Amino acid sequence: MKSLFFLLFLFISTLQAEMIGSYDKDFLLAYAKNHPKDLKSRELLLAYFYKKEDKKMIVRLSEEIYSINPNDKILKDVVGQVYKKELKEKIVLKLKEFYSAKEYIKYINLYQSLQDVGRKIPNLFHVNALYSAVEVSDYKLAKRILGRKDLPMSPHLSEVMQVLDKKLHSEKSL
Repeated sequence: MKSLFFLLFLFISTLQAEMIGSYDKDFLLAYAKNHPKDLKSRELLLAYFYKKEDKKMIVRLSEEIYSINPNDKILKDVVGQVYKKELKEKIVLKLKEFYSAKEYIKYINLYQSLQDVGRKIPNLFHVNALYSAVEVSDYKLAKRILGRKDLPMSPHLSEVMQVLDKKLHSEKSL
């Protein structure tokens, strides 16, 4: 039920945010400044800045709203969504950084940690984990990743499968 309210809030707020132009935004900012207890102007501004992804203003307005109404759960959800998105962006950047630097062990460790806590990972990162596992000779992990039903097939993936088959075959013959 809480998530339904949150989605409804975002939908209505997005519509309201689209109606707020730069003049209206400036007016609302001035109005909020002159009316420190007005919740509605801050909610509209929060929706506007949420859509614009202005984290600084989102945090500022959220703090103001909490000082007016600390029990407003929908607004807490908005802030939570922003922080969740920010954390996800940092994790994605870290994965990309490890992969491009060919730090395959670090990539695999972060990848497996995300798997362990049940985080949804974009398919590209599964493919990169597969390449990383083959590079560091972690064939069990590579085989487990290859067993994923959501792994997108590509010509490069076929090459990895062939390399993995050769590696597994050469390991067995030793």
